[in-house]
Amino acid sequence: MRCRSCHSSDMTEVLDLDNQYLSDFRDDDSRPPKWPLSLVLCQHCGLAQLRDTTPRELMYHDRYGFRSGINEAIRDDLRSIVNQALEVKPDTRQWLDIACNDGTLLSFVPDRLHRVGVDPVSSFERDSRQHADRILVDYFDRHWFETGESYQKFDVVTSISMFYDLDDPNEFVSNVKQVLADDGIWVVQQNYALSMLELGAVDNICHEHVTYWSLAALEHLLNRHDLEVNDVHLSHINGGSFRTLVSHRGARPQNPSVQAQRQNEISYGLSRVETWHNFATRSLKAFAELRQLINSINANGERCYIYGASTRGGTILQAASLTAEDLPFAVERQKAKIGRKMASTGVPIISEERAHRDHPEYMLVMPWFFRDVFVQREREYLESGGKLIFPLPDLEIVSA
Repeated sequence: MRCRSCHSSDMTEVLDLDNQYLSDFRDDDSRPPKWPLSLVLCQHCGLAQLRDTTPRELMYHDRYGFRSGINEAIRDDLRSIVNQALEVKPDTRQWLDIACNDGTLLSFVPDRLHRVGVDPVSSFERDSRQHADRILVDYFDRHWFETGESYQKFDVVTSISMFYDLDDPNEFVSNVKQVLADDGIWVVQQNYALSMLELGAVDNICHEHVTYWSLAALEHLLNRHDLEVNDVHLSHINGGSFRTLVSHRGARPQNPSVQAQRQNEISYGLSRVETWHNFATRSLKAFAELRQLINSINANGERCYIYGASTRGGTILQAASLTAEDLPFAVERQKAKIGRKMASTGVPIISEERAHRDHPEYMLVMPWFFRDVFVQREREYLESGGKLIFPLPDLEIVSA
């Protein structure tokens, strides 16, 4: 294979999670197809990426599971993105949100602005239209914004938790460049490779996420398109993310945070194969420890439910060889998932209310990176003797 960013063929495998079922939430017992989940590192530009690309029509359909608006921490983070963008560019008049999901980010953009959202999942359209002047149910492409020989220009472009989904990042960046105003800003937020390795966040590796960006790899890509990073902010959201503010080259000054983060990556050895091999060793150990714990719980006649029927959780469950025989139910607050099954494992999905009535002795938290939120939310469950298991960054059991 060749690197999705720089097209080098100098690629080294750093972690192989074998073939895994795709994430899906189905009404019946059918299973989605399996697809390889092998991570490789480009020795030229430093971009970590999946060896194989899953056809996007197998992932982005009406059963697509993630909705931005159901999680308080994500809502707060999206609000902060809007506030920061408006602080940097207070004269904003045109806003484009790429992969707008259910419109939560756009709901924080003042309605005096012209707000446009793009997302291929049709089931989001009804909600997102409430917060936008125009919604395009499709993948982003500049042809949507052609005006004669030029393109409609946007003062702010946001692409949140989606850049890592791109099989052809060069084409995407080229399209954004065409619609970004001369003095506009493009806010890119996504999981951060350095945070992923520091936290051991192996569940970030899933079929949707085909690339795992460092600042160095991102700058390597942007440089080819005459764009540059002006500012970088780190966040704990989604198990460690980085937010980059991007502009046309020379249009805006560069914050010292950019050079500081470049140096942090060098010091950590983020571009070295052995650094990624160490991450792989840690990940395999985490899977084995989790499997051993669940076996022990079941051997003692106790029950453990999954807490949060998430795509990323599917990576952990499959890598640890955990199924409905080990974990009989998955607990979920998103109504569209309740009554379905986590197709990757065959585990039925029930409501939080049902789970609280059942009161299993343990609940295994898949979105472990919202630890504090869930400990607070489940305070009553914990005080009545329940226990929450967090599989990462280190296996932890929380009780009252």
